[in-house]
Amino acid sequence: MKLIKKYLLSYDTLVAVLLTVGCFLFSPQWISGDLIKDILSMGIGVLSIIFSIFFAALAFIIGASDDEFVGFLEEYGLFTKLINTFKWTVGSLFVSLFYSIIVYIIASFKLSESKDYVFSEILLAGFCFLFFYSLIATMISTNDAIRYSNRRIKFVNLKRNKDDK
Repeated sequence: MKLIKKYLLSYDTLVAVLLTVGCFLFSPQWISGDLIKDILSMGIGVLSIIFSIFFAALAFIIGASDDEFVGFLEEYGLFTKLINTFKWTVGSLFVSLFYSIIVYIIASFKLSESKDYVFSEILLAGFCFLFFYSLIATMISTNDAIRYSNRRIKFVNLKRNKDDK
């Protein structure tokens, strides 16, 4: 129940749902294959870049943290929270990217059969939700990483002051 409340009932999910509803309301009931391929292509490009950068940032945070600093953050459970947030965000980026690629492949095959093939707005709504959620989750995780850096500065200053005494 705590997981559902933390991730599914959070404001990032609610904002993604609102943006998806907006896309759903303004999109036609049936979407041309060319349009959906263009939208998915844009999404795949954006998500690929963010996923690779974000995955590298996660590896950097894990690798660059020394034991003392991790212990300092863990006194308040902050390091575990940071890593869990990053894991959730990388997971959402992966799911969004995977969905986009699968729907793009399906659209390509269907368009090779008939250039006039149209797609349900439901496919676009699924993409919109995953895309917007991933972008918002990335923004939130980036803010967490900035707070991590600020804590790192405080830790270094505290350690330096302690060593000077």
